[in-house]
Amino acid sequence: MKKLVIMAMVAVFISGCATMKFNYSPQATQADWPPLGQQTTVHIGDEMLVQGVAIKRKVLLLKTPVDGACYDIPIGVYSMTGDDPKNYYFSSMGGMGGVIRSALCDPFTGITVPKANPGKVCVLTVFGATSCYDAQYEIKDIENEIDSGQQQSLIYSGMDGKQIKFTYVERSGGRTGFSNSVSYDLAKSTVINYRGARIQVHSADNEQISYTVLENFTARR
Repeated sequence: MKKLVIMAMVAVFISGCATMKFNYSPQATQADWPPLGQQTTVHIGDEMLVQGVAIKRKVLLLKTPVDGACYDIPIGVYSMTGDDPKNYYFSSMGGMGGVIRSALCDPFTGITVPKANPGKVCVLTVFGATSCYDAQYEIKDIENEIDSGQQQSLIYSGMDGKQIKFTYVERSGGRTGFSNSVSYDLAKSTVINYRGARIQVHSADNEQISYTVLENFTARR
C-alpha cells in the first residue's frame, strides 16, 4: 500500500511540469483629462486639467470561493503574471489575503487557469504540480489611473474682477510636492498659457468655469 501511495505521488510530480511565468506587462497609456477640444465645465476648487497615466491590466476575477482539500482560494481579484500556450498564470495574492495552504500540502507559487479546460482554477506548487478545482471566474481587463512620477494639475480658484485665478499642483505618490497660484487677465486674452498648457476660456465666474483644453502640459513628469 505504501508503495502504491509513493508511486501515485511520484506520478503527480512527474506529470506536473509547469512553472510560474512572469512574461506579462500591464499596458500603460496616456490618459489626460479632459480630452483636447472638448468643452468642459467645473466648479471652483475642482481640478480642470490633470495629466496622468492609465494602467490596463489583466486579472482573474474569482466569483466563488474554492474550498479544496489542500488549498482554499478566496473570492477576489488576482493579477496576471504571464502565460504560455497551455495556461494563464496569476499571483497567489488577492481576495482575502490570497491562497491558503493546508498544513500537510506542498508550498505553492501561484494560480494557473488551463486554456483548454475552462471552468477550472489550479494552484501551482513549487514542484510544478497543480491542484485543480471547479470555480466560477472571469478573466478580464481592468483599468485605473495612477500618478506618473509627479502628477500635474490645474485647479480653478475663481475670479477677481477680470483676473481669473488658478492653482498649479504637483503631486508625487499622492502627496503634494509643489503648488503655485497664478492669475490671468481675461480682458487681454481668453486663451491662457501655463507650462505648455493652452486653455480657451468660454465663461467664468466665482462659481464655475467653462473652457476647452487646446494643449496639455508640455512635459510629462
